Amino acid sequence: GSSPSASGSQIVSLKIGKKSFEILAKKGAVAPFREGKMDLDDALEVDEVFYDAHKFAKCSSSDLAAAFGTSDPLECAETILKKGTFSLSSAEKKEKLNAQTDAVVSELVRNYKSIITNQSPSRNQVQDAIKAAKVKIEAEKPVHLQVDEIVDRISESIKLVRHETDYTMRWDAKYGSVLSIIKRHAKVKGISKSAEGKFTAEVGIPPSEYDMLIKDLRKPTNGGDYEIELIEQASKGIEDVKYPRIVSNFGVAPGNEKKKGKGKKHRETKSAAK
Repeated sequence: GSSPSASGSQIVSLKIGKKSFEILAKKGAVAPFREGKMDLDDALEVDEVFYDAHKFAKCSSSDLAAAFGTSDPLECAETILKKGTFSLSSAEKKEKLNAQTDAVVSELVRNYKSIITNQSPSRNQVQDAIKAAKVKIEAEKPVHLQVDEIVDRISESIKLVRHETDYTMRWDAKYGSVLSIIKRHAKVKGISKSAEGKFTAEVGIPPSEYDMLIKDLRKPTNGGDYEIELIEQASKGIEDVKYPRIVSNFGVAPGNEKKKGKGKKHRETKSAAK
């Protein structure tokens, strides 16, 4: 076939120690490869590792072995493709920023309400407020890590507050991914860990995120081995709640839990009040 050109490819670089290693990937192939939608062979323009891909300066086997523990260029290229940094084309950058802007607007429309009207804002209201405040949305930063600042910045035109209900959640520290899943759907307001390795967190969950959070937690908690209860329910004994109620680990109403002993895994129950 024709020889590859660095200009028609995407250069992916990885620095290990003092040396940089580069590969030539096909344009737009890095993201699909990392998402498991493309094979290594289809993602690479050429099965070589370079010190400088623009000059096609190939790496020595000894440098590859020292950096990657193997001198096989394909194995090294796979590591670089997975972990390396790369520049997006201006079209890709624009597409990514547009998608992220859309995600931010959706988050504000879905999970926030106006302090004044108590209603969710419209997409147009949010878009206009973002423009008016000249807010710079970051394409690489997760939405949940930038919304607080955006809400603050647009408060001149529209004052928003997060629409959420407070719950207490408890789970075993052995379930390592639970906290990051909770943070994707809810706001963690306080967290502590007991000597026995149990986490207790106070979390604000928007009604629109509740079902997705429960669904996403099922697998990593071995089918639902955690507790969640409404905070007001725990303190006031209110049974008549508007959201699906989850009975604690022990299958008894919150407040009557046994302190020791293995109980049943939590059951989801539909509340009588709809």
